Amino acid sequence: MALTVQADDGDELSIQPFQLCDEQILVRLQLQNNAHVGGGDFDWVTLTPDQARELGRALVLAADMLEPMPATADCTPCN
Repeated sequence: MALTVQADDGDELSIQPFQLCDEQILVRLQLQNNAHVGGGDFDWVTLTPDQARELGRALVLAADMLEPMPATADCTPCN
Protein backbone atom coordinates (compact mmCIF):
# COMPACT_ATOMS: atom_id res chain seq x y z
CA MET A 1 0.00 0.00 0.00
CA ALA A 2 1.26 3.46 -0.85
CA LEU A 3 0.06 6.87 0.29
CA THR A 4 0.34 10.14 -1.61
CA VAL A 5 -0.04 13.60 -0.07
CA GLN A 6 -0.50 16.57 -2.41
CA ALA A 7 0.65 19.98 -1.15
CA ASP A 8 -0.85 23.29 -2.27
CA ASP A 9 2.35 24.29 -4.08
CA GLY A 10 2.27 21.20 -6.30
CA ASP A 11 4.70 19.08 -4.30
CA GLU A 12 3.63 15.49 -3.99
CA LEU A 13 5.01 13.16 -1.32
CA SER A 14 4.66 9.42 -1.92
CA ILE A 15 5.23 6.99 0.93
CA GLN A 16 5.64 3.28 0.18
CA PRO A 17 6.36 0.78 2.95
CA PHE A 18 7.95 -2.62 2.29
CA GLN A 19 8.12 -5.24 5.03
CA LEU A 20 11.61 -6.67 5.44
CA CYS A 21 10.76 -8.92 8.36
CA ASP A 22 8.49 -8.88 11.42
CA GLU A 23 10.70 -6.32 13.10
CA GLN A 24 11.65 -3.90 10.30
CA ILE A 25 10.07 -2.08 7.41
CA LEU A 26 11.71 -0.19 4.59
CA VAL A 27 9.98 3.08 3.71
CA ARG A 28 10.50 4.86 0.39
CA LEU A 29 9.86 8.60 0.53
CA GLN A 30 9.60 10.33 -2.85
CA LEU A 31 9.11 14.07 -3.32
CA GLN A 32 7.96 15.14 -6.77
CA ASN A 33 6.64 18.31 -8.38
CA ASN A 34 5.37 18.21 -11.97
CA ALA A 35 6.39 21.86 -12.42
CA HIS A 36 10.05 20.82 -12.17
CA VAL A 37 11.94 18.67 -14.64
CA GLY A 38 13.26 15.38 -13.30
CA GLY A 39 12.04 12.14 -11.86
CA GLY A 40 11.67 13.38 -8.31
CA ASP A 41 13.91 12.99 -5.30
CA PHE A 42 13.58 9.86 -3.21
CA ASP A 43 15.22 8.23 -0.25
CA TRP A 44 14.91 4.92 1.58
CA VAL A 45 14.51 4.81 5.36
CA THR A 46 14.64 1.62 7.44
CA LEU A 47 12.34 1.80 10.47
CA THR A 48 10.87 -0.52 13.04
CA PRO A 49 7.06 -0.37 13.24
CA ASP A 50 7.38 1.58 16.52
CA GLN A 51 9.75 4.09 14.88
CA ALA A 52 7.30 4.53 11.99
CA ARG A 53 4.51 5.26 14.47
CA GLU A 54 6.72 7.75 16.33
CA LEU A 55 7.55 9.50 13.06
CA GLY A 56 3.84 9.76 12.31
CA ARG A 57 3.13 11.19 15.78
CA ALA A 58 5.96 13.71 15.40
CA LEU A 59 4.57 14.91 12.06
CA VAL A 60 1.09 15.29 13.53
CA LEU A 61 2.47 17.21 16.53
CA ALA A 62 4.44 19.53 14.24
CA ALA A 63 1.32 20.19 12.15
CA ASP A 64 -0.73 20.86 15.30
CA MET A 65 1.88 23.38 16.47
CA LEU A 66 1.45 25.34 13.23
CA GLU A 67 -2.29 24.88 12.88
CA PRO A 68 -4.05 23.84 16.09
CA MET A 69 -7.29 22.97 14.33
CA PRO A 70 -7.06 19.52 12.75
CA ALA A 71 -7.10 19.82 8.97
CA THR A 72 -8.42 17.17 6.65
CA ALA A 73 -5.49 15.72 4.72
CA ASP A 74 -5.87 15.30 0.99
CA CYS A 75 -4.49 11.77 0.87
CA THR A 76 -5.25 9.25 -1.81
CA PRO A 77 -4.00 5.66 -1.87
CA CYS A 78 -2.09 4.73 -5.00
CA ASN A 79 -0.87 1.44 -6.43
